[in-house]
Amino acid sequence: MIELIEIRLAVSNRTRRCRKRNFRFPTLQILWCNWFANSGSEKSNWEAMHVKAAELFRSREQGKAAAEYRALAIASEINPSPYIFLADMLIRLQQFDEALAALKKAVAIEPNAAAYQQIGRILLLQKQPSLALPYLQQALQLQPDNPGLYFDLARTWFLQGDLPRANQAIQFVLQNAPDFPNAQQLAHIITSAIEQQP
Repeated sequence: MIELIEIRLAVSNRTRRCRKRNFRFPTLQILWCNWFANSGSEKSNWEAMHVKAAELFRSREQGKAAAEYRALAIASEINPSPYIFLADMLIRLQQFDEALAALKKAVAIEPNAAAYQQIGRILLLQKQPSLALPYLQQALQLQPDNPGLYFDLARTWFLQGDLPRANQAIQFVLQNAPDFPNAQQLAHIITSAIEQQP
């Protein structure tokens, strides 16, 4: 068990005693105490502490960052951002089912093109293009000029065997973002498949 520490902080010539909380990591205890002592409500400090801790862990310890975003998502049920950040960490950890659940919660709170696109991408990774398509189309309604969405739609339609639509989508990408990663390769694959049709 982690020893809880008491930190005394001077604020406006007076000292507040930091409230004790159970934290998995001592660093979080220090962060929380600093926020509690230096600003308003306990709830906003608690949320700010989790955001800061997640940012610290993001590059080095993604599992810990995911835990912080999970805590933040539970605390702020009306804000989709923690769910989106949590999903990003879970994707990096290759925990795709949990990432899908977090993204679906995010879009239930507030429709978001990036979250819809991520859901579609995960479903494509899981070889479920028919499930991915509605999410990608919802994302496209929110961001109709996004080449990345057209690229994902081209992949989806290609996997479904809808070569004309796949070709239209990849041509949009090539016209609007000619240097888009892997667009030339996908265009070649789609063109070859079209040429091989009877």
